[in-house]
Amino acid sequence: MKKLVIRFNSPVVLCFALLSLLALLLGDVTGGAATTRFFCVYRSSLADPLTYLRLFTHVLGHAGYSHYMGNMLLLLLVGPPLEEKYGSRTLLLTIAVTALVTGLVQFIFFPQTALLGASGVVFMMIVLSSFTEMKKGGIPITLILVVVFYLGGMFYCTVELLWRQWTHGSMFLLGGLCFWTVSSLGRRVRMPLLAQMALGACIVTFFEFWTGVLVNRVMHLGVWDYSAAPFNLLGQICLPFTLLWFPLCGIGILLDRGMRRALFGTPAPQLRWV
Repeated sequence: MKKLVIRFNSPVVLCFALLSLLALLLGDVTGGAATTRFFCVYRSSLADPLTYLRLFTHVLGHAGYSHYMGNMLLLLLVGPPLEEKYGSRTLLLTIAVTALVTGLVQFIFFPQTALLGASGVVFMMIVLSSFTEMKKGGIPITLILVVVFYLGGMFYCTVELLWRQWTHGSMFLLGGLCFWTVSSLGRRVRMPLLAQMALGACIVTFFEFWTGVLVNRVMHLGVWDYSAAPFNLLGQICLPFTLLWFPLCGIGILLDRGMRRALFGTPAPQLRWV
């Protein structure tokens, strides 16, 4: 019987995941001071040597364990095949370039905020995977699902961060599910964009309600509470947020159309507003 051998097939991806975990643990031990100083890019003095270090190391930092797990699950799924195909040195270089570009964009154009996390690196790998598969003459449906789910999760979490300055890991899953469902409307249901947006807002509200029942009332995580909002149901959904989902669904539908056309060359049905 042939002996099985465990191969260290993806050193760059595995080391990246390990270093990110160590950075997260170090941030916990220091009360977030290490994360702010070493693993988070923001506008700082050009005379500070750490300013240049953070342009690269910010991709190792994460705001919490849910943020870390969301990025690492996709990194470990998409990264190893790319490293085996293109080599460790090439993948390490693309990670460094991605970190530098996203760091510079943050430093130059968003001086009032900070950036950390491997989201840019993960998205780079997803894009690279899509191009690799397109050269083979086909695109796996699983890759499309991963891209759509990931973008939806990041979009939802970004909206939450802008709205209330924090988010929860369950919001990534909820956002991915909502984005995938709503984006499917434009490809499978022939209806005007405004009708898709209205239906999408109802779908998001439906998912939000049952997610809220699970995480807030059953698991008692206290992720959100709309009890003080008008026209709320059990504090999990409310009319003002349902109205907010209407324009956000429109953005999501248009983003999905553009993303599929740019990354996968997938044609979309002609868009009608009304």
